[in-house]
Amino acid sequence: MYYDTEQPLPATDMNGLCRRVLAHSDEEKAAVEAVLSEFFERDGEVWRHARCDKEINAFKAKQESAIRAGRASAESRFNKRSRRVQRPFNASATNQNQEPEPRTKITTTPLAQASRLSLNGSELIPLKDGTAWQVPIEFLGELERLCPRVDALPTLREIRLWCLGNQDRCKTKRGVKRFVTRWFAKEQEKALGHKG
Repeated sequence: MYYDTEQPLPATDMNGLCRRVLAHSDEEKAAVEAVLSEFFERDGEVWRHARCDKEINAFKAKQESAIRAGRASAESRFNKRSRRVQRPFNASATNQNQEPEPRTKITTTPLAQASRLSLNGSELIPLKDGTAWQVPIEFLGELERLCPRVDALPTLREIRLWCLGNQDRCKTKRGVKRFVTRWFAKEQEKALGHKG
């Protein structure tokens, strides 16, 4: 009960304490009193046990330390990810005031204009409907993080070149992200020497 509640045992209501530890008979109640008097120390309105207090305090300290470490780790991962998202891929072509696109947003541009446009140096991916997908900065950062053996921008240009040569097999706005992700995954497997 001491460990479950992480509190000293109440000393002012012996009958209530006996009920809580399921001591119902006179013999069981006498045993509770005997254990309290032998192993516990009365401290005002509570019974204390030095070893229990020590263990509980150590547990709480460890728990707090784990919480602080978890928060620090999460903050570190968030900061690293933020720096990766904000890092320009081509400093000369980056608009410093440009905000990264939301992760779920798919922005397209008419294909006729695609040859004149780029997003931080990355190629636009032609789509089936005649538009082109602008690859979001943070999506490209995720690809670089998950596929570190793949050179991201040349790979995107390779994908664009394939799409230009296979316009009847271009992807839709809904399927382009999966297409690009699978392409990167295959390139990563090749770089690691896996068959596939």
